[in-house]
Amino acid sequence: MRAIWIPVLFIISLLLIGCGVPEEGEDSIDSAIGSQAEETDGALLYAQYCESCHKSLSETTKTDRSASDIRKAILANAGNDEEGYMGALSGLIDPNSPPGTKITAITSALKDANPVKGGLYYYNLHCAGCHTSLGTSTVTTKTSTAIQSAINANTGNMGTLSSVTSAQITSIADALQGVTLYTTYCAGCHSVFTSTTKSGRTAAATQSAIDANTGAMGSISLTAAQIKQIATALGGE
Repeated sequence: MRAIWIPVLFIISLLLIGCGVPEEGEDSIDSAIGSQAEETDGALLYAQYCESCHKSLSETTKTDRSASDIRKAILANAGNDEEGYMGALSGLIDPNSPPGTKITAITSALKDANPVKGGLYYYNLHCAGCHTSLGTSTVTTKTSTAIQSAINANTGNMGTLSSVTSAQITSIADALQGVTLYTTYCAGCHSVFTSTTKSGRTAAATQSAIDANTGAMGSISLTAAQIKQIATALGGE
């Protein structure tokens, strides 16, 4: 009887030991998965490598930087004594597939943090403080000429906007006209402008919907310029 129990106890002990030991490679697999996730998390990578010099993603002035720009800055060791030099980030560059997965991920995070700088953006920046939000604005009929004249005449202290470029003024005027056009042609199906379901819709997307007669939109007769104005107001450009 004793001879039978010895091998049985031996097998049980092996099973108990096995339960407490992870399979070979288990930790390394988990680590690899985490590493891969980090390599594609642009926001996390930006916070780790860029934020100390260039502020947070919501505050940085580098939102227009491309992957090529970042790579060149690293290779050129751009920077200064106060903020540091980018050559220290050479590990981000993949020599086999430049600029590298991490730099590409950072670029994507920067792009996501960068609002479309069109009429809606500039209206909110320069006009909303006095004329309320775009959807409830009291100046939706203003043209670029009228806006420029008001700036030149310092109407309502608008002379402070003298640094606003003519292109930006035109974009603001397009957004204002776009609200009127949206109200006429779009609000019936997509709600009033202030609660629209099409925020961010581009001119190309609108034109495609008209061409495809999506939701009977083929009945809408708008010029390319008018469609662009609606897109500008929606923040899609």
